[in-house]
Amino acid sequence: MAVKVDKELMNQLAAAHDGTVEAVVKLKPAGTQIVSPPERTEKLTKRVLDRTSKKSGHTPERYNVFRNLGSFVVAANPGFIRELISQPEVSAVIANQQPGSALITPVKKKAVSSSQTKRQQKEPSKSPRRKSTKKPTKSTKRSG
Repeated sequence: MAVKVDKELMNQLAAAHDGTVEAVVKLKPAGTQIVSPPERTEKLTKRVLDRTSKKSGHTPERYNVFRNLGSFVVAANPGFIRELISQPEVSAVIANQQPGSALITPVKKKAVSSSQTKRQQKEPSKSPRRKSTKKPTKSTKRSG
């Protein structure tokens, strides 16, 4: 099965020259498992990174293993990332930095004047008090 590679990662590799590229790498699980056990993920990541370093001639600047997810993130030279993609243990690679913003734009924009802001800071919002709808009850004394 071919490795799935994110288009954005390919664009970043082409534009990076000798800069740093960050990639999230999903490792192939063993057998019929969905995700490899955490210990296997740690060992496999180290083995893949060591082999890739020897083949590419570059070492990763930094990496972090997501033990329970069967994956890791790595920041390295584009040549290192290209060699990493070709490793047999790798199932998918995506760019860690994606274009676009995670901000949600407001639906109804409304300008706030400075006088409104000051008033809101001085006067904390007070909730209106409701009148009780219950009728008062008479207290009765018990004689003992």
